[in-house]
Amino acid sequence: MSGFNVSLDRLEVYPRTIYKTIANTVERTVTDTKRWGIGIQVGYGYNFGSRRPGPYVGIGVQYSLWRF
Repeated sequence: MSGFNVSLDRLEVYPRTIYKTIANTVERTVTDTKRWGIGIQVGYGYNFGSRRPGPYVGIGVQYSLWRF
């Protein structure tokens, strides 16, 4: 400001702008591609020996449709 009888009419103050760039890179390597396996099974099914439904516990072959 310069001059004779100078006054300040308005003062504007802006906050400092900060830009943050966040870059996340996630690499996932699938090493186990086996879908077939042998495991313990528990369920309910038809028993051909007694000719009626009943619980089942045993060992069986399984195929994985989805992986988590």
